[in-house]
Amino acid sequence: MDFTFGNVMSKGFSVYADNFARFTLLAAITYIPLVLFFALVLNDVLPLDDGSLIIAAVVATVLDLVITASVIHATFQTMVSRPVSLGESVATGLKRALPIIGTALLAGLIIGLGTLALIIPGVVAGCILWVAVPATVVERSGVVDSLSRSAKLTEGYRWPVFGIILLLGAMAGFPNVLLEGMLHDGAIGLNGYLWASLLVAVVAGALRATVAAVGYFELRKAKEGVGMDALAMAFD
Repeated sequence: MDFTFGNVMSKGFSVYADNFARFTLLAAITYIPLVLFFALVLNDVLPLDDGSLIIAAVVATVLDLVITASVIHATFQTMVSRPVSLGESVATGLKRALPIIGTALLAGLIIGLGTLALIIPGVVAGCILWVAVPATVVERSGVVDSLSRSAKLTEGYRWPVFGIILLLGAMAGFPNVLLEGMLHDGAIGLNGYLWASLLVAVVAGALRATVAAVGYFELRKAKEGVGMDALAMAFD
């Protein structure tokens, strides 16, 4: 089957639904530093200043990349009907932490510069580099090779990739718009807003990583005829 928007999204949702508790728990780990930070701020233990907020955000970002790799590993295990071990998945993420961070930073820089250049180049770059992190995890490639690999795999399929990115972004953004409106209208307080926003971020992050892993596999299958069992051997 060719790589299509519907196929990737349906498989991504199916895998996430089968592992909802596991993947949500993994994604929640990412936000522990921010939860602790905001808890201390709300209880007047820490001041709300730029320095402490930046530190918490950096730690959460690093954790996010490790957890993304962990979810990618767990997604592959699910797709080949292997037992999913959270410990094994997290260990895989930790082993690949440095190249994953490097890949994500360079991809983010490219996308950011493209966005500054009238937005559209940034969108195109995001589509081109969509599976750079899964390539880093599965193929154990370096930073530049992972970006090149993503560019090669997404070539010819960037419109459906754009649709996937757009839908996932809308699914994460729409609840936040509603929450901001509720906060502004006084329907919820600041505590409720922060916890609800955290929940949205956790679910969206886990789903985004799951769909990216499925998309990487579907691209490999469409362009190279590689089966799932062969890809799963990368973790053996």
